Amino acid sequence: MDLQPRIIAGSARSGTTWVVDALSTANGAGTLFEPLNPDAIPQAVPFANERIAQHDEAAHARAFFDELFNGAYRNLWTLGRAYREELRLGPQRSLPKVARKLTAAAGNYWRYGRPSAQAGWLYKVVRASLMLGWLEQHYDARIALVIRHPGAVVASRVRRGWPWRPTLERYLANEHVATLLGAPTREAAARISDEIRGHTAIWCVQHAVALHDWESSRFSVHFYEHLIDAQAEQEWTRLTRQLGLPSLPSARVLSKPSQQADQGAKGAMNAGSPRWRFALRRQDLVCIGDVLERFENELYIPSRDGPTDAAKRYLARR
Repeated sequence: MDLQPRIIAGSARSGTTWVVDALSTANGAGTLFEPLNPDAIPQAVPFANERIAQHDEAAHARAFFDELFNGAYRNLWTLGRAYREELRLGPQRSLPKVARKLTAAAGNYWRYGRPSAQAGWLYKVVRASLMLGWLEQHYDARIALVIRHPGAVVASRVRRGWPWRPTLERYLANEHVATLLGAPTREAAARISDEIRGHTAIWCVQHAVALHDWESSRFSVHFYEHLIDAQAEQEWTRLTRQLGLPSLPSARVLSKPSQQADQGAKGAMNAGSPRWRFALRRQDLVCIGDVLERFENELYIPSRDGPTDAAKRYLARR
C-alpha cells in the first residue's frame, strides 16, 4: 500500500498536468495519470465525479482505491497517457499519426512512469473534487487542490467540445450536493441549457464541495495564477511542502507548456497571459459572471485575471 499517497487534484483543464509534470521532473517521482478516467479504466465509472463525504464508508470506492494505491491500474493510460485505440490504424488514424502517438506514449513512460525508489508516485486526479476529504480521511493522503480561473477552464472545455449536461445532472442528483448548494442555487442550475453556463456550473459545484471539505481537512489549496506570477517561488514552496517533496521545479521546467495545453495556448504557462479571454465573447463572460454570482463563488470575477482577495483565506497557515 502506498502510505500517504500524494495527490494533485483539480477541475479538468486547470493546469494539473503541468503541475504534476513539473513536480515529477524536479523530484524523480512517477506520475499516475488520471486513474478516474472512465474511458480508460472501466472500473472507475462508478466513482468518477461521485460525491463521497469525509466519513462515508463507501466500501466499493474503498476497494477501488485500495487497488489503485497497491499498484493496480498502471497501464497504457496512466503511464503512457494514451488510449489503446489511438495506437491502432483506422479511418482517422494514419500510420504517421499512430507512430507519433506511440512515440509520445513511450516518452511519457520513460519520463514519468519509472520513479526512483525514494521518490515514489504522484497521483494526478481530476474527477475527484467531491471526495478529497474522504481520500484524506481514509488514506492519510497528502492532497494539493489546484484552482484556476473559471474563464480559462470553461473556454478550454468548450473549445474541445466536452459535454457538460451528464456531469452537472449527476451532481445535482446527489442529495448531499443538493443540500450543500441550497434550493435556489440548485433550481437555477437545473434550468441551465447552454454550454458556457453548464461548464461554469460544473466548476462551481466542484469547488463549492471541495472547499466545504477543506474546512475540516488538511489538504492545501493553490491558485494556478499564483504559480505563474512574480511570487511563484513562494507558492511552489508551499505546494512541495504539502506533498512532502524535497525539490522545487526549476525555471526551465516551469517555462515548458503543459502536454495538455491547447495548440493556440502553447507557451502561455509561464507568461501568465490570459489567452483564454480571446476565446470568449463579451456575453460569455457575462454568463460566467452570472453563474458565479448565483453560486455565491467569490474567488474569481470575469473582469479580473487572477483570484480575488477572497482567496487569501485558503492560503493562510492553519
